[in-house]
Amino acid sequence: MTARAKNRHSISLRLAAATVLLGLIVSVAVTALQVHEIYRNQVESAREQLDEIRQSLVPSLEAGLWQVDRGRTRLLLDALAHTPGIGYVQLDSEGRHVTRGQADAPVLLERSYPLIHDDGQRFDLGTLRVVIDSRSTMTRLRNAIARELLTTTAALLSMSLLLLWLFRRWVTQRLKTMATYASELDIERLQTPLEWPKRPSRHADDLDLVAQALNQMRERMLEEFEVRVRHERELQQHRERLESLVRARTADLEDKTRQLEEKSRQLQELANTDSLTGVCSRRQFLALLDQELARAQRGGAAMTVLMFDVDHFKRINDTHGHATGDRVLVRIAECCREQLRRIDVLGRLGGEEFAVLLPRSDRRGAAVTAERLRAAIEALVIKSDQGERISITVSIGVAELVHPDEKPDALIARADAQLYRAKHSGRNRVCVDDESTL
Repeated sequence: MTARAKNRHSISLRLAAATVLLGLIVSVAVTALQVHEIYRNQVESAREQLDEIRQSLVPSLEAGLWQVDRGRTRLLLDALAHTPGIGYVQLDSEGRHVTRGQADAPVLLERSYPLIHDDGQRFDLGTLRVVIDSRSTMTRLRNAIARELLTTTAALLSMSLLLLWLFRRWVTQRLKTMATYASELDIERLQTPLEWPKRPSRHADDLDLVAQALNQMRERMLEEFEVRVRHERELQQHRERLESLVRARTADLEDKTRQLEEKSRQLQELANTDSLTGVCSRRQFLALLDQELARAQRGGAAMTVLMFDVDHFKRINDTHGHATGDRVLVRIAECCREQLRRIDVLGRLGGEEFAVLLPRSDRRGAAVTAERLRAAIEALVIKSDQGERISITVSIGVAELVHPDEKPDALIARADAQLYRAKHSGRNRVCVDDESTL
């Protein structure tokens, strides 16, 4: 709950306070008008009283003064001073000052009457000053104000209490019901409409319109929620179907990927391996030669290449058939693998021509290896289909890497040149690139 909600003020209390304040303002204004009217009436009554004094008492007082009847004059002044509303009376005649009443009485209205005797000749007898006391008027005004304020306050309090009770019964309770309903509204309560616990009237009012609008909003929210639930359910079904399709597709792709990888491996193996003998193909041998040559040139290590082919291989094919020739090549490859190191590379460059890469081997060591290969191949026992023993010999050329920037083709060309030297020198021998024959 926020601080604003904690410090909220009841609308009914504010309405009652506003009603009381407005009533007090109106009451003060009405009372002021009434006080003004009372005061005006009192002043008018005082004027009438002063006029009556002029008409009834002043002539008698003038006669008493003219006749020098002091008793009569005194009696008239006493009667005038005791007249209700008269606060002070003063007679000035022949230098004498006669007063009656309270000289300090608050003045509401005063008037001075010239006392004159006129029997054909005008005689100034003196002056009569009469003061109307304002205390009675003020008392009446205070009583009127108190009575009006008391009456108005009682009426306002009664009306405010009645208004407060009616407002709480007709408005506040239903506002609280709506506030409670709105604060507790959730997905589970969307099915329950807003209803008044007890209707204050059979006729619809503004709060009924608000409740109707709130129920309409609830119905729209319920419809939107049902649509959303339906869409989410459909989306979940689509998601599950899609996941199932993805799993199936993924499994299929994985299976096809494995098949492609296997085929790629087989193709790579076919591309890198001679299909007949199982040794490196020409392409693979040249690639490995290029890598080893770069490594040897960087590290300054020795490296040698052997080139050899089968002597009179065409005659073997022509005499014993190509199947026998293929069998001869396979046996030669097997024999070479048995004689070479694990780091050595044997490749078939084409036909009956083979090449051997000897890493970390100089010219002398390579010559020894080449001679061992030649002798092992010569000792092979290979028979034809008719059981006839076939004599097999090879001619081998040896070339060592001697130039740091030498290319693979140049190295092979030098070894191949030594191979042809061996052939031209009588075959079944090894020739190295220093033109010596073993």
